[in-house]
Amino acid sequence: MQDLQILLNIIKSQRLKNEILDKKHEHNLLDKFEYLLEHSDNVNDEFMANALYGNLYITGKYNVLKYRVKERLLNKIFNYASNHFNLKSRVGSLHIIGKNYTIGMILMEFVQRDLAIDIFERTLELAVKYQHTPFVILILKQLLYHYSFISPDKRKMENIMMLREKYQEIYNAEQFAENCNAEISYFYVTKKSGLDKDQLSRFGEMINDLIKLQEKYSSYVVNLVSFDLAAFYYLYVQDYDRVIKISKSAVTYFKELQFEEKLGMLQSLNYIALASLYQGLYPDADDYISRGFSIVTDGSRYWFRQNGIYFLSSVLQQNYDRMYEICSKVVSHKKLKSFSVEEEQWYIREAYVQFLARMGKVSPLTVAVQQTRPFVLSRFLNSVPFHSKDKQGQNISIIVVQILFLILDRKYNAVIDKMEGLNQYNYRHLKNDETFRSNCFIKMLLLMVKADFHPVRTVTYTSDLHKKLLSKKFVSNENSAHIEIIPYDQLWNVVLELLHRNN
Repeated sequence: MQDLQILLNIIKSQRLKNEILDKKHEHNLLDKFEYLLEHSDNVNDEFMANALYGNLYITGKYNVLKYRVKERLLNKIFNYASNHFNLKSRVGSLHIIGKNYTIGMILMEFVQRDLAIDIFERTLELAVKYQHTPFVILILKQLLYHYSFISPDKRKMENIMMLREKYQEIYNAEQFAENCNAEISYFYVTKKSGLDKDQLSRFGEMINDLIKLQEKYSSYVVNLVSFDLAAFYYLYVQDYDRVIKISKSAVTYFKELQFEEKLGMLQSLNYIALASLYQGLYPDADDYISRGFSIVTDGSRYWFRQNGIYFLSSVLQQNYDRMYEICSKVVSHKKLKSFSVEEEQWYIREAYVQFLARMGKVSPLTVAVQQTRPFVLSRFLNSVPFHSKDKQGQNISIIVVQILFLILDRKYNAVIDKMEGLNQYNYRHLKNDETFRSNCFIKMLLLMVKADFHPVRTVTYTSDLHKKLLSKKFVSNENSAHIEIIPYDQLWNVVLELLHRNN
């Protein structure tokens, strides 16, 4: 049932409301199913079966009807796409190219070859202009058959063969770039603590290969992937000047395209922003972040991620009021629940911001102005089930914020209870180079307990670890940023301040 509701929401968002029935007494079961789907709350199969057939049991007849409704909704979405004439963007052009190709193939089936070939030739121009290589290859295949066998034309045939060879090379290059992107993405997503040395070496080899491809092919896909991965790689190894150089070249490339390009432009602006942030160039960073906001749509996944970068900028500038304002705006946004991973990340950020607010780090005026829901630690812990299981990623940030609240409330026995399992956790999950900072910070918390929460003794006991923590800079990749909602060196100063207050 959920997939039907998703399709219905897409149709409504496409301004096809007039196609959804507004009368309960429509003529057939398809219409009635669609009406109930839109206008009823808590829709499920049992409810639908009872409403349509007076039967609480799911029957074969009901399943057939449900399938037909799904097909009808998919057809409505397809019809919208076929009427979508937006040649400003590459994505918009794909609707038109796909529609024209489908029409051409249907005409061929009805033996209307002349009409089909005319459509294919006009569509080929669009596919070349907007660099949709797979469609270029598909269309050339149809044209080659036509001009070599149906309507022989040697000049056209040879030209098409030459184009097929050229675009097959481009297609292979694009596939290589996409495979590189997939492999690196898999490393990145599945290893929350960061890339190991072998993976990083493999990453560097891919970047060299991609740069060579960029020099040989002007393909949009090759450039999009290459600029993105190269900037990410050099950001990861903290070569910030190279990040900015690559990303500024990317901005120039995307500006000069014949069509509007948002994704590549947004990625490039954000890489410049992040590289600027980690060099302490905060005004430059905020300027590029602002330019990124002008590209994203309010409430989209990219909008939530853009706010994440803005939040990070606020963290590094220790602008706690702005952090509070950003969190309040994002967490209260009705679209946040549509993106489960981002939702949990923002709940974790919210917990840290609420901790800072309770410490008095956020001005009372800011807290009063923002309309935020009351923060309850137990409710927060129940709202992040996915990241609670992530033993080397955001689970660390969840454990740390729990301890911070316990210290704030002077619940030292509860802190000690937490610490008993924390040492084993540290040994099992945080023993490699990628989790060095987390390892240091948790050991510092353990020594804080050993020092009986006394601020002076805590400083003495942790001085060596503190130096080690400072020797390893806050790493500028998303995973580490998510683990360290507030960089540990900055957070440690907050912990010491809290211990002084409590004493």
